[in-house]
Parts: sequence; C-alpha cells; structure tokens
Amino acid sequence: MNATAEDKPETIFELKGISKSFDGLQALENIALKTHHGERHAVIGPNGAGKTTLFNVIFGELDPDAGEIYLFNRMLNKRLTRQRVRLGVSRTYQITNLFQELTAEENILLVVNGSAKRALSLFRS
Repeated sequence: MNATAEDKPETIFELKGISKSFDGLQALENIALKTHHGERHAVIGPNGAGKTTLFNVIFGELDPDAGEIYLFNRMLNKRLTRQRVRLGVSRTYQITNLFQELTAEENILLVVNGSAKRALSLFRS
C-alpha cells in the first residue's frame, strides 16, 4: 500500500539549516528539527552548547545568520516576537525548583502527568 498525503502527520514546527555565530564563534550550525502533532522533543547539552541561542532565534530575540523557522508551515524569520506569540510560539524560562524530597524520575512524572491533564496517580497508596 502506498502512503498518501493524508497518512503523513502534520508538521507543527520546523527548523531548516539554522546557523548563528557571534564574532567568529559558531554557536549554531545547520540545525534541523521537525516536529509533528503529539510529539515532544528535548534540547539538551552542556553549558555553552547553544541551547539558549537556539531558543532566542526561535523566539525572535536573535536573527539567524542562515536557515528558516516554520510554525504550521508559516515562515517566522521576519516576524517580530509579538507576532510569533500571536501565532502560538511561547517561551518559559528555566526553573530549577524541583521537589527535593522526590527522585528525578518522580519529578519528571509530575511534569508528564500535569501536561497530560489527567489526575495524578503518583502518590496514591
């Protein structure tokens, strides 16, 4: 059976060839990412790896040197931050408040349960 356009998941967000440098220091080089409905991705790396720079480019606080940013197939590159917000791009800043008495796994489960809009079952006996 051949796949049709209806079988392909909708692309929600896409980065194509995003690059950014500062005075000769290459912070981002040819970053590509495509997300579809229902997917979750994480951007991880050590300090100085370019994570904040990437999010500053996505949110419009920095212009990429190269590449394109799409949300629901609309190019965001030349849009102001406030225009991106109206289209659905939002940002939260790192919050390091964890529940110290819980394990790392339990902290992650709280986030997953909370974002799934279902009752927490983590602490039921």
